[in-house]
Amino acid sequence: MLCYSGADPLIPIISFMEPRSMDEPIFASCPSNFLEKTTLEREDILHIHSHWRKDDNIDAYRQNIVQFLRDPDRSGIYTLGKRTSAITAAHCITTLEFLSWTEEETTCGEEAMSNFLSVDGGIWEWSVPKKRLNEGDDYFHINTPQLYFLVSGYLTYFLPLSSRNEALIRLCQQETFSSGRGKEHFPMRTRLAHEAIKAYLKRVEQ
Repeated sequence: MLCYSGADPLIPIISFMEPRSMDEPIFASCPSNFLEKTTLEREDILHIHSHWRKDDNIDAYRQNIVQFLRDPDRSGIYTLGKRTSAITAAHCITTLEFLSWTEEETTCGEEAMSNFLSVDGGIWEWSVPKKRLNEGDDYFHINTPQLYFLVSGYLTYFLPLSSRNEALIRLCQQETFSSGRGKEHFPMRTRLAHEAIKAYLKRVEQ
């Protein structure tokens, strides 16, 4: 996620800004509630989840991490590529299958959430207003409809980059999220994700 974020409107950098705050926004490559809990608590040893700042030193750090992960001689099994894209796509479907929300939780629809998107210097950003949280709360957590909006975009982005993966194929064949509440509130994103699933299955089953 760190290495691809900002490259496309489907997978933007996330900018968290507190209302009426004069402070600079905090940036993340993806919402924390998309990640496995252990990823943030034990596995994020490189501290890369929230290393999106408008700062030259941090940007240089990120570029070094990206170069490392794209070099198979250095990163080995962790090298970015079709295999890791397939793993990411599978996690997207698993996440979407478990998302549900009430009508009251849907504060805005697809068009309004799309309006949070902007592009600056070729980098896509999705700005999320945040209320000040209690100490100890997760600042990078977003609500469920927002998470659906983002993760359905992630899935659409990563499936065409994915290699054949048996677990991903099973998830694609059995998915039900595209006929649920997401279809009602986010019809365009859901349709694009469903079309990406059909295209992936057709490609890997040939």
